[in-house]
Amino acid sequence: HFRPAEGKRILEAAFRDRAPIGIFELTPRSVPTVLSTILIPLTVLALTPLIRPLRWPQVVFTYLLPILPLVIFWDGLVSYLRVYSTDELRELTADLQAPDYTWEIGELRIKGLPVGVPYMIGRPA
Repeated sequence: HFRPAEGKRILEAAFRDRAPIGIFELTPRSVPTVLSTILIPLTVLALTPLIRPLRWPQVVFTYLLPILPLVIFWDGLVSYLRVYSTDELRELTADLQAPDYTWEIGELRIKGLPVGVPYMIGRPA
């Protein structure tokens, strides 16, 4: 998840070099997805016993000192908050237009997901 200035530089380089680039988000940034991060610690607690091989540090830092559930929660929350919307992707490419390079920006509909997943593809025409 690049900050806007870093993401813009990456897109500019692809555009300048006429190189193809694809960006696919795992999930959209929305209230339901951000709220779903509340379930991450519970998921970690429930799934840790299924990890093979399960080592003692995993048990200690999951159940006795719940550092792993909290760290994984924080990582998930920050990841959700840094997802770009399709409007933000369009804004990043607004001044990167040329007849020989195209940007396709939209949302992928995936069966079973109630929301679309943002994506962007840049490629030489």
